[in-house]
This record gives sequence, C-alpha cells and structure tokens, in this order.
Amino acid sequence: MTTIMSGYFTVSVGSVLIKGKSPDGDSIRFVPNNLDTLRGLPGGGRIRPSLADGSIQLRLDAIDAPETHYAGQRQPLADVARDELLAFTGFHDVTYDDSGTVRSSEPNRRTALIASKLVETHGRPVVYLFPNPRQIDPPLEWGEGDKVTLDENVLVHTVNAHMVSTGRAYITLYTSTPPELRRYLTDLAQVASSLDETVWAADHSRRFTLIDRDSIGEGGALILPKLFRRATDYLTARGHGQATSFLSWLTQATADGFPENDEVEIGGRRLTLADLIYEEGTTLGLDADLLDLVFVEK
Repeated sequence: MTTIMSGYFTVSVGSVLIKGKSPDGDSIRFVPNNLDTLRGLPGGGRIRPSLADGSIQLRLDAIDAPETHYAGQRQPLADVARDELLAFTGFHDVTYDDSGTVRSSEPNRRTALIASKLVETHGRPVVYLFPNPRQIDPPLEWGEGDKVTLDENVLVHTVNAHMVSTGRAYITLYTSTPPELRRYLTDLAQVASSLDETVWAADHSRRFTLIDRDSIGEGGALILPKLFRRATDYLTARGHGQATSFLSWLTQATADGFPENDEVEIGGRRLTLADLIYEEGTTLGLDADLLDLVFVEK
C-alpha cells in the first residue's frame, strides 16, 4: 500500500440523508453522531446544523459538479452528476418534486464516514465521503474522532474519487487540499478527460457566448461550475444596471468586498481569475488548462 502523506484527517461517523433535501453532484446532507468532533476542526464554529434534523451540508473536496439550482439556474449534465453521486452513495428509486427536492428514496438514509481537515467559510466541512464503510474490503475500522491518513487504496472508495474518475464532476482543487492528494486526483481526472459522455467532453470553458442566462443554462454551454456561478452573478448585476462587462464587474465586485475574483495558483504563480479570462464582446473564455488550476481557499 502506497501511503499518501496528506497529514491527518479527522473521522466523523454518521449518516447521509436526502429526503426533503436538494442534493447535487458535489454536496449532500450529513447527520453526525457527534457534532463536537466537527466543531473541533479549524473553522468548526461556523457549522450551523439544521434545527429540524441536525443535518449539515458537506463540501466534497476536490470536485465541482454542474449546478442543479444555483440562483434558479441549472447547467447541462447537472442531473447526470447528481444521479451518479446518489447511486454511488447507495440511494435508489429516488423521486423529486418540481423544485428538485427529494420526495422519496430507498433507503431514507445511509450510514457513512467522513474524513475532514477543516470547515470552510460557508460552514461546510470539507470532506472525503465514504458511503457504507463496512462494506469496503477490508472494512474501514475507523471510529469517531480518529486521526487518519489517506492512501490510494482508501481514496478509491470515496465519492470524491468516484465522481472524478467517472468524469461526472470537474476536478476543482484548492490550496487546502494536500499536494499529494491533488496529484492523485488530477491523475484520475486526466484519464477521465479523454472519455466520452463526461463533463470534459461537453466542456466549453475555453470559449463560450454569454448573452443571457440561457447561454449557460440547461440548453446552453457547459462551463466550469465556478465560472458559471461568477457569470450568473454578473448577469444578475448587469440586469440591475451594475455592470457593463464581465471583467470589470469581476474586479469591481471584489474591490467592493464581494469575493468574486478568486485567487488561483497555476504553474507556481498566484494570479486571479480575471487574469485568466478572455473577453471580447459577448465571447468569454478561461484561458488555462482546468487540470492545472488550484484555487486559494478563502
């Protein structure tokens, strides 16, 4: 077994649930058996569990799936990514209402483990998710609060690695992701990027037309979800008369205290998202290899 020297992750035991929730291809609700374990992580005070069921939203590290409902917008392949995540996590016969909220599923919830290092600025633990850990061969014998390292033979059982290797989600790395894990997941994404019927095969991040929401909506161009969120926010600002171009809005919004112009590391240099954007009229593009990007954790 080749150990990835990623430092220690903290284990939390609990269950994932989807009924009454709106999961997507990179996030799901988790009910911890002991919330104090997660509260003890860096940033743990940001966690705000649901008063109804004690669940918290997870951020699955290293992946970004097409959006199912960002600002009322849906991207191409969003449902495909969501369905892949739920199936791998062990849910089937899932039905939804018109808003995309789960009406019913089999089963109602699944036992799961998460391994995490921190809680990000929006109060979501950044995790590697292990569904049905006792069914892994050999079973994971981790317990609540254990400090563990991750290796390739273990990571392969995570939802994170599965979504990257199937190409149902983009790899989107952050500086909080240990470099050794970045390399492993990037290798998986590199293989997936050559496959058909993946986000990589459909991606138009290099060049796309941005006229209105339909340009990047369900029937429009698929682009990196982070770029999609920024473009959607820009269109909203433009509709309110607060922006004339994407690049000017990106930098001005950040100067005004809204962190839209993400910092990113590429090739050993620290830049901003605006440094990588091409804009000419209604034609935009991200002039970088998506596999080379490492976003700076906020």
